[in-house]
Amino acid sequence: MTAEDWLRNDRELMRKKTPAPKAVTSPEAAAQKAVSGRILPPSKIEAPPMPTLPPPEVEEKGTIPPAAKSIETLPTAAAPPAAAPSPRAKSLPPAGSKVLAPPPLIAAPEPVESTPPAGVPPGVELLPKEFTRRPEIPAAPRLPDPAKLKGFEPAAMQALLGVPDLLRWESHAQVYQYRGAKCVLDIIFYESPNGGPFQAVHLSARGPGGQDTEVKTCLVDLLPAESWPETLLN
Repeated sequence: MTAEDWLRNDRELMRKKTPAPKAVTSPEAAAQKAVSGRILPPSKIEAPPMPTLPPPEVEEKGTIPPAAKSIETLPTAAAPPAAAPSPRAKSLPPAGSKVLAPPPLIAAPEPVESTPPAGVPPGVELLPKEFTRRPEIPAAPRLPDPAKLKGFEPAAMQALLGVPDLLRWESHAQVYQYRGAKCVLDIIFYESPNGGPFQAVHLSARGPGGQDTEVKTCLVDLLPAESWPETLLN
């Protein structure tokens, strides 16, 4: 036996005596193998039987189903305080009262085309009557007429205007002077022919500065217009 044969035999003996090494598996592979052993394949999984429930009992209209009744028995939180009724709620009609229907709508009248008066050319718009009316002009106040005072005797003039502020006598004439707030009035009386009574012949008026002014306005200054008789107004 050669040395090579002897070494070959020795290796075979050693191989038989040494056990084969175990395969080392990782923790992840071991966990996956353990899980795969407990999970059945989809073909072998059977769904558990579903429990059969009795059909719900339907009660009459207006009653509460059993489920709702059981809810009422559960303890509930305290209800919030009721809010104060609004003014609008007070104005609403009570339940069950009759509510009147709104009145029917009335259609607007159709516009009526008015024909323009004769003599108005076409296309000319006329103003409403309230714009075409002539404005009312207030009547002028009635003032005393100086011409109607001529022929008055001194006694009649004093009965109308009062005692004069200044009296002057001449041979055949008399002068009455009345002083007002805005003017001075002079009335001259002349003796009638053949020794008749004195009569008013001339009336003149002047302002505070001596300038001539209207006799009628001076007469109103001495006596208001409402105090004059109608027969002496213009």
